[in-house]
Amino acid sequence: MTQNFAADVRRMTEKAKANMEFVFKASVQDVSELMTRRQPSVKDTGGTFQEGYVPVDEGELINSVEVSVNGAITGQGGNDAPPDFVASLGTLQLGGAAEVVFTAPHARPMEYGFRTRDDNGDADSQYAGGDVDVPGRFFVRNAVQNWGVIVDQNARLFED
Repeated sequence: MTQNFAADVRRMTEKAKANMEFVFKASVQDVSELMTRRQPSVKDTGGTFQEGYVPVDEGELINSVEVSVNGAITGQGGNDAPPDFVASLGTLQLGGAAEVVFTAPHARPMEYGFRTRDDNGDADSQYAGGDVDVPGRFFVRNAVQNWGVIVDQNARLFED
């Protein structure tokens, strides 16, 4: 009976470890997909955009998505699309480190927003009439803020 119990504990431990790895990897893939959802640029929409989506005009921003696992680059965007996250994150294991980043020079301003004109409060300035602020798209922030929900959704697949 002791041997059966020990074997059962080993099996359950291996199953739990495999399930945790699946939840971890699937959650990283889901967050990566969420942060790279695309929408047309404001040039194509007449100035409107939805927060949480990557604007795609010429494709430079979405093409700049780079994936690395434990420091090795495993995927890069191209053809106006992010890399295949399932393939790029395939070697990721529990306890490993994955990075999914936008490398384009304008990635941060698009994420957080930026000012194109600043009148500095001077009524005689050539820019009198106010500042012009471009709001951030927050495609990365919004995805990462959903990490807990995404992990919970993936973990539910293993509830007994």
